[in-house]
Amino acid sequence: MFNINAGKEIWPELGQALRAAQARQATFLLNPPSPASFDFLNVNMAVECADRVYPTSRLLLDALVGAHVASEPLLGSAIGLGPPTYDHNHAPTCAQWPAERPSRFEGSYRAASSAPILVLGTTGDPDTPYQDAVALAARLDNGRLLTFAGEGHTAYNRSACVSALVTEYLATLALPARDTACADETPTGTLGRRTAGVEVDETREVIPTLR
Repeated sequence: MFNINAGKEIWPELGQALRAAQARQATFLLNPPSPASFDFLNVNMAVECADRVYPTSRLLLDALVGAHVASEPLLGSAIGLGPPTYDHNHAPTCAQWPAERPSRFEGSYRAASSAPILVLGTTGDPDTPYQDAVALAARLDNGRLLTFAGEGHTAYNRSACVSALVTEYLATLALPARDTACADETPTGTLGRRTAGVEVDETREVIPTLR
């Protein structure tokens, strides 16, 4: 699931991996997470518990997770009340979090009098919905949305167009024109790497593994 973040370039490899799983040949699914994964996930869990409001009653949590399972029998028990992929399901932990909940900022999010703020949004982002980027750019007094019309998570270094505009912004605070959209996603089946102003062609045969 995490590899969906890579966009269309990973689709052929992901498709072969799913076909292998359907044929009960998915030995790659048995690989344990690395220690670095736990280092990340522990911190990420604490952030999730602080940033998101979860049920504080275990009875209510059980009822809500049960509803997820009933409506989505394949994945409901695994990700009910929790974001997908690497975030896993933090709801059971956060519902029992012993520490006092931190205070949340309830003031204005307009960032009045700030320097220009460039907001990036990818139309097919499976992690951070594009409409959230649109809303954030509209809320900020000095925000400007830069759209990457593509699949996957993030745009910088995946789009030469985006990378060039972002680099210019970081160097000079110059914002791209309103309604600017980049649409130079790496083609399906091409495992390439894009950098600002330069496309490095690393096309190679796609192999049926899932990292």
